Amino acid sequence: MLKSPFRKKSKRRQREEARARAKWWDRYGEKIRLSLIAGGVVTAAAAIAQATIR
Repeated sequence: MLKSPFRKKSKRRQREEARARAKWWDRYGEKIRLSLIAGGVVTAAAAIAQATIR
């Protein structure tokens, strides 16, 4: 088996990346979640409207 060309990330680096991800989700997660829900609502409404027309 070939050895990976990438070095294994240290525990410190893994923690730093996890914190950075958590910070990003804290900052943008709510907006993303709300936009996905809104998109689902619009899609469902369009499907219902199309079904009632026929």
